[in-house]
Amino acid sequence: MALAFTKSALLSILSGGVVPLFLFPESVARVLDYLPFAGMVTVPVYTYLGKYSIQEAVSFIGLQVVWCVLLGVLVMAFYQKAIKKVVVQGG
Repeated sequence: MALAFTKSALLSILSGGVVPLFLFPESVARVLDYLPFAGMVTVPVYTYLGKYSIQEAVSFIGLQVVWCVLLGVLVMAFYQKAIKKVVVQGG
């Protein structure tokens, strides 16, 4: 239960849901913009408010696609390695 609350709190903070990302120091905000969390709150809100142009919004969507592919490949590699170690007994 505590781990779920911690995950939720971290996602809210890193996505800009609690504190807008522009209030973070510039270097931290720049890093958070390129992590996948910004696509959860900050990018949709800024796009809706007109703070991002269409080109910027499309580039952020492209960045999210890159994150999806990268994390998908990472998960598949982890799964392939884990499936070789798992032994199931019974029937």
